[in-house]
Amino acid sequence: MGADRGTFSLALANAGFQVYAVENKKGPFENLRQNISQSQFEITCLFSNGIDILPKEVDTCCILGMGGNTIYDILSKDGEKLSQLSTILIEPQSNASLPISFLLSHGFRNDEGKYVYEKRYYPLLRFVKGEETNSDLEIKYGPSPVRKKDPLLKCMIEKEIQQQIPYLDQEKAKEKYCSLKKEWEDIYFDSSKTFDSTR
Repeated sequence: MGADRGTFSLALANAGFQVYAVENKKGPFENLRQNISQSQFEITCLFSNGIDILPKEVDTCCILGMGGNTIYDILSKDGEKLSQLSTILIEPQSNASLPISFLLSHGFRNDEGKYVYEKRYYPLLRFVKGEETNSDLEIKYGPSPVRKKDPLLKCMIEKEIQQQIPYLDQEKAKEKYCSLKKEWEDIYFDSSKTFDSTR
């Protein structure tokens, strides 16, 4: 599910996986079917609004190229289907903390992940079955990128800090600046450097 489903589905099928590609709008669904029909791979196209019609043998779900609210809606809709999944990949392009928090509180842990940049920064995260204790920053940005001090996450936070500087005479911007600066220092602090000295 998500952006460019046909290409992603074909890549998975080429790697030897049994693939089910899901779309919830008629036009994109027909495009998906047409793209896949022109390949040599056997990929099953499903018309659905989420994970509710996934076959029982499916143990991995990829939800890419969507906002965090939409990803949350998909995952939270069917608890039984969620429990059959052992691995979930998400790529929330907004409000990432919502699906991250949901998965972390429903028997999953984030074992791998990094930030990517395609016109903007957003996380690509893999969740597997398990339990872990997470900080507020890990829930906001993704546990794996925070633990690994992901360089693109660093760039994203620094960009957001810089965006506040012209408006520091406004209380809201000043609060956001201070909050982001503290987050940067909590994740990336080095005793020999601070954000101010590296700008």
